[in-house]
Amino acid sequence: MLPSLAQLNIETGKRTREENDDAQQPQQRQKKIRDLLQDLPGHLIELILFALNEQDCNRLNGLAHVNRQFAEIYKDQSFWEAAIQMNGWEVDWDTGLSPEKYFKMVCTMDETHRERLLAITKDTKVIPPYAFHNCTSLALTRLPDGLTHIEVYAFNRCRSLALTSLPVSLTTIEDGAFFECASLALTSLPVGLKEIGNDAFFECFSLALTSLPGGLEKIGSGAFVYCKKLALTKIPDGIQTIEVRVFDGCELLALTSLPVGIQTIGFEAFEGCTSLALTKLPDGLISIGDRAFERCTSLALTSLPDSIRQIGSQAFDNCILLALTSLPEGVYSIGMCAFAGTSLALTSLPDGIEDIEQCVFHGCTSLALTSLPRGLKTIGSQAFENCTSLALTSLPRGLKTIESQAFENCTSLALTSLPRGLTYIDFYAFKDCTSLALTKLPDGIRKIDNRAFENCTSLALTSLPDGLTHIEENAFAGCTSLALTSLPVGLTTIKNGAFAGCKFDLADRIRILKINPRAFEIVAYN
Repeated sequence: MLPSLAQLNIETGKRTREENDDAQQPQQRQKKIRDLLQDLPGHLIELILFALNEQDCNRLNGLAHVNRQFAEIYKDQSFWEAAIQMNGWEVDWDTGLSPEKYFKMVCTMDETHRERLLAITKDTKVIPPYAFHNCTSLALTRLPDGLTHIEVYAFNRCRSLALTSLPVSLTTIEDGAFFECASLALTSLPVGLKEIGNDAFFECFSLALTSLPGGLEKIGSGAFVYCKKLALTKIPDGIQTIEVRVFDGCELLALTSLPVGIQTIGFEAFEGCTSLALTKLPDGLISIGDRAFERCTSLALTSLPDSIRQIGSQAFDNCILLALTSLPEGVYSIGMCAFAGTSLALTSLPDGIEDIEQCVFHGCTSLALTSLPRGLKTIGSQAFENCTSLALTSLPRGLKTIESQAFENCTSLALTSLPRGLTYIDFYAFKDCTSLALTKLPDGIRKIDNRAFENCTSLALTSLPDGLTHIEENAFAGCTSLALTSLPVGLTTIKNGAFAGCKFDLADRIRILKINPRAFEIVAYN
């Protein structure tokens, strides 16, 4: 069946026919059609395609001999070459496409992109900025030899672009050059390439590089974000900075080392690189950015360089094989959740640490610290939650703040006292710390919040601080070893379930019940 012009998407030909229709009389046009149908030599077939409108083509569908000849001619490469020349679409470089595919591709492009494509010749050195921005039908598999620069966003969102190689002459790929080119399936880059810009291959899901050119000097931020088939094993020695998000989400990235001389690893640089198997980081490294190695589940570092000073938030979050036994003494800043969910087996922390941020060691079940830095002032919320091997017996004297859930479920925590400077025990701070053996609380404590000591079954307090005014819901619930014989004179508030499950003498229960009738009830609290 003879395809209609709509099926072929021959935009230029259709426009030409419409112009011709205005100039011809219907009788003359029908006579021309009849004459052409009497004999269909190859050199006239394109005239039919470009002279008839869609309605006329439909009328020809019933003519079997026409259809057979069309079918034969469609197989002939010379027909498509003739069609290309007829439109003035000169091609003097190898596009990687057959004439038929090139013809159909150009037909589906808008006029602006078509003109830009036709402007490319074998002598082209530069693809200009935004040249083919959003040209989703561009399906080239080759670019001209001699090309040296691909400028910013030149092929941005060209989702059909299927290049399998780039010209050996190429030296620069600028920012966003192949942004979201999902079909780009390069397996190598030109040996002379010096620079890859920011977001250059962002979300190029089919990019399957296994190596980078040895002379490469720059890889921009976000250059390979979510390139899920990228399987590099080495980064060239000339690279001196690992930029922000450069390999974010590259699940097959299998680097075993990083270049010597790198001082900074940017935030999210290797986030989600689940095959990353580095065994060490380069000497001289100073800073590891936020989420730099988050969810790198194959990362099995056993030490960090002595040069490290800063470790960002979530830097190693959920790196389940990370089994560091020490941190460099020069480290003075560790961001929140930096080591959450790792196999960290530290026994000490650097003396320069003054604050332990939120969730820093959350879920580190192998963490075996025996002491904390002397200058420590704050322990953030959930900082040591679920660190079941943490067996501290004391805390630094200068500690001022223990935030919510800081030691929740630290079942080996064996503190016998708390620092004098504390004025408040936050909610869930020591919940389920079954080895906690405090016999006294600091005199400055004014408030004990919700569930602060819930289920601390070894807690053996015999008294509470004189300045205590508030005991919140379930604060001591389940503390079966609690042995209070009196309550502070200034105590004004005891909330529901504050002493639920505590085994007090009847006289002590009566004294407490006078303050709050429900102090011994078990109250659900969310």
